[in-house]
Parts: sequence; C-alpha cells; structure tokens
Amino acid sequence: MTRRTHLTLALLPAAWLLACGSGEAPTPPDVSRGAQAPRSLGFVLVDFTFEQPDRPEGACPTGWNLNERDLYASQLSQDDPAAASQVPPGFDYVRASRAAKDDDPCALPERFEALPHNLAQGYTIAPGFDLDASNSTPDDPGPNACAHSDFSTPSGEPGVDNQLWTVLGCVEGYRRGGTIDEYALGNLREGRRTILVRLDGVDDLHNDDEVELAVYSSADPIPTDSQGALMDQASFSATDDDRFRNVMPARIRDGVITARSPDFQIDFDGQFLDSEFPLRDAQLRLEIGADGRLRGLIGGFWDIERFYDTYAKQASRLGVLTLGFRCPGMLGALRRQADAYPDPKSGACTAISTVFRLEGIPAFVIEAEPERVAELRL
Repeated sequence: MTRRTHLTLALLPAAWLLACGSGEAPTPPDVSRGAQAPRSLGFVLVDFTFEQPDRPEGACPTGWNLNERDLYASQLSQDDPAAASQVPPGFDYVRASRAAKDDDPCALPERFEALPHNLAQGYTIAPGFDLDASNSTPDDPGPNACAHSDFSTPSGEPGVDNQLWTVLGCVEGYRRGGTIDEYALGNLREGRRTILVRLDGVDDLHNDDEVELAVYSSADPIPTDSQGALMDQASFSATDDDRFRNVMPARIRDGVITARSPDFQIDFDGQFLDSEFPLRDAQLRLEIGADGRLRGLIGGFWDIERFYDTYAKQASRLGVLTLGFRCPGMLGALRRQADAYPDPKSGACTAISTVFRLEGIPAFVIEAEPERVAELRL
C-alpha cells in the first residue's frame, strides 16, 4: 500500500480574505488569470463532523443498533415479557447497574460479547478518498491492507476508502443532523474546538508550484453576533503546540491546491471528552464557494483503539446510551472493519478509513511566534 497525504483546494473568485493578521480591512483581490493574487488566505471552521454517503434503501436490514438497555430488554422479552417490561428506562438502567457494581462495558469491553452490532450495507457510492492507491476488494484488498470493498465517488471514481461509515451507518445518533452533528456544532460554538486553515505564499491562484498549506488548532473561540450567529473576518491565533500544527508544502494547478504530509492531527475538546483527531495519510478536498465559505472533506486512517477511547470509553455508558449503541459491539465492529496498518504479529488491521466534512468562514489567521514554535521542536 503506498501511503501518502494529498490535499486539494479549488480556489474560486470569492476566496478574497487576506489572512495576514494586520487588522486592516481585507480587499477582494482580482483573481482573473494572470492577476496578482493575495499572499495569504485564512478561514475558521464552523462545521467539522463525520461525512455520510446518501443512505440507500435497506442499508440497515436488521434495523438500527440498540443501546445496552434496549438490547437487554429485547432479549429478555423473548422469554419473559413481563420481566422485560420492568427493566428501568434510559439512564435509570445504567444507574441501577452501577449501584449493583456490575462491570462497565465501556471501560471493560473485553468482558462482554462483541456482537451484535449492525453494519451498514448496500453502499456502493460514498464521499471520500482513495487513501491507499488501490481499488480494494475482499479478494484483493491491496498491499498492507485487510479485506474490504471500496466505494466509488458520486462521479464514478473508484477506490474510495470510508470504512468507518459501515460501522456508524446504523447508529441512530450518527444520522445526518442527529446527536453527533449537534454535539460537533455545539463544541465549535462554545470555543472548545477551533480549527484554522491558512494558505500562504500565493503568487497565482491558478498555477503556483510553491505555496504553503496549514491547518491549526486554536484556543480562541469564534465570536458571535447579537443573534448568536458565528461571525466571519475575526482574528484567531494559531496554536504554538507543535502536535496540532499541520504545515506542508503545496502547489496549485488549474486552481486546485495539492499537498502531502504523512500525518494530520488537531486537538479534540468537547465537554467531558479530551482527545485528538489523529489521521494518517490524510487527504483534503476543499472548495471556496460564491458566498466566500470554505467547504469540503478530509479523510485519513484513524487508529481504532484511539477512536474507541474517544467516542465510546470517554463518552461513557450514558453517552453511548443516548447515541444508540453498545461499547463492546462498537469495538468489535471497528476491529472487523479496520482496513489499514496491519499489526506485524497478528496481521489484524489497526486503523480504519475515515471521512469528515468541514466548512469554514473567512478569518484572519495569526501565526504563532516563530521563537515559541522553535522551542517546542527542540
């Protein structure tokens, strides 16, 4: 499997914001072919969550996944409907289990049955990227991969890797506009997860072989207006934590920016969760619309144990109860569907292909002090 990171950013005329951090009002540049381009462009993300393919009919033939309370009541009802009707509802079930000092299935998933966990089925078209340079099939997954079937893009390009969605596609809390989407948007609004995008050294928005693309975490919250709407053209300081500074050489060909880097990592902070978004072999595809907003996708391979720790173990029994799955079932499904980075001893894959969607508004991105960044790299 050839590992690579590939970023693409289609620049349209509405990409006018100068992200130099000078505090002066930006002026829309003339982006006609051959015109002088702005040296810098900046954005702050206002959406960052899991991207989904259009759900085909029958994608969940055995239904949505059940949380631990509902699964227990369902299994109990087969033999004793009267007893099943007495199972405490919702959070009361978890509280009663804790009071009885039962094993925690999120903290100790290996002590429980991994099944059932319903996988999404019937997908042939999905958003994403060919992360491994291979059009994988179960019989021929490609080098350094595990058996899986790739998808195609809506335009028909083969080889799309997005196996995480087969795991999440039948979890009700992950449906578009559902609990996870609301949670992600809430974290952005609360200033818990500010992500900046900056493009520097631009001489020509159509063709430029030497530019720099950066994606940073930031500690600065996004300001809101009197109506609660997120405000554009605000200034943000890029983090000086080297772990969350993704800076890479890039180039522009026919208005599309491409760049490569082996790893991508940003900070993840959301209410009681404290983790990171670490993607290997990341790829981005972004476009600036007529409204000046940046929209697109980022994909990469995510270590399944780290995903589980964030979205199951840290989320806790109460969190996954709300989303609609069982922790042991989620971990088992992640291990079955993992499609990259095989363990050298067991041969089991340790990472799963993942795709996020993102959207950004124009912003001034202020670089961290070079001396401080240099200190962190020593």
